[in-house]
Amino acid sequence: MNMKRTFLAIALSIFTLGAMAQVRPSVIVSAGYQGANISTSKEGDKMGNSVKSGFRVGAALDLAVADLGPAVFSIQPGLYYSTKGAKSASEGDNSKGEIKTTLGYVELPILANFAFNVADGFGVFVNAGPYLAYGVNTTTSGSGTLLGITINSESKDNLFKEDGGLYKPFDAGIQVGAGAEYRNILLGVGSQFGLADMSRVDNLTQKNINFFVSLGYRF
Repeated sequence: MNMKRTFLAIALSIFTLGAMAQVRPSVIVSAGYQGANISTSKEGDKMGNSVKSGFRVGAALDLAVADLGPAVFSIQPGLYYSTKGAKSASEGDNSKGEIKTTLGYVELPILANFAFNVADGFGVFVNAGPYLAYGVNTTTSGSGTLLGITINSESKDNLFKEDGGLYKPFDAGIQVGAGAEYRNILLGVGSQFGLADMSRVDNLTQKNINFFVSLGYRF
């Protein structure tokens, strides 16, 4: 609960700063496809995770900081809903069967963005920065045993729960991206690399990794 309150306080503080900025920030709304996986390492248990399809939707403030000549430097705090997880086809002491796990997160990326004007109305951009995320829901499909927990198509277990859950809800890592903008329409690609160990299982390390393609509009 304390972690959730801290996450919300950081998000509100950043958006308050954006509203108080002397130069009115623009708002970028976007949505798109996301491919997600969970890197898993545990000695003696072979985990055959593969990419699971999902989506990512949300908005970001674009706060201009400096005009560097060939590029405009800005800070982009955002707030997104993102589905992560993995497909697991595993054989081992604690995992067996084919199971698709979906983990829903509220995300707060804070990116340093460099935008380059290429021609009238057309530009390109690159960005990078940290992200924070908090898990809010989980779903599973398929059947088998996932790290000692029996899963079937009717399973309703919250995998983020503190007692008996598989994953810690807090996640953090690095996000990188690039794209193009034409007359307020943006097409972007990016990737996130989780740095926080999200596993609640002893002697097991798990981290989120994902890539996304998004279409956005600048207001």
